[in-house]
Amino acid sequence: RMLGVARDVTARKLAETRLAQSESSFRTVIEASPDAIAVHVGGKVVYANAALARLLGYASAAEIVGRDVLSAVHPDDVAAVVERIRAMQRGEPWVPFAEERLVRNDGVVVPCEIGAMLVSFQGEPAVVAMIRNLTARKRMLAQLAQADRLAAAGALAASVAHEINNPLTY
Repeated sequence: RMLGVARDVTARKLAETRLAQSESSFRTVIEASPDAIAVHVGGKVVYANAALARLLGYASAAEIVGRDVLSAVHPDDVAAVVERIRAMQRGEPWVPFAEERLVRNDGVVVPCEIGAMLVSFQGEPAVVAMIRNLTARKRMLAQLAQADRLAAAGALAASVAHEINNPLTY
């Protein structure tokens, strides 16, 4: 006598394949993102993309993994960052973008806009931080302010010249 049991695992195998493809696509998007992205668990960086390595002046993202998440934060901004992390530990699902300064590997201070949200990373709760470099934006705003001041000075000079020329025409 013989007893045989067969199960159709086609649907499960298809779901596993789709999940693997989805994870691969997600990792590709994160790696190609122009924004720097870091994932930290318990205050230690467990994942960083290439954009973060470039922002902080490292040759590769692997050099950042394992570091303390506060090691790249400007000393004057540490208290604010700690408070934002504590808010997430108290159950806030995300913290809005805020301007903070990071310190590159070579000591250069970089103004950034950083937002964070709670996620599950490799089965445990983690925080993913999205970081935008504000250097170019701040430079552009400074140039716009300078151009605005020059335009105002030009308008004032034209007005003064007009007022001086008006009585002279009589």
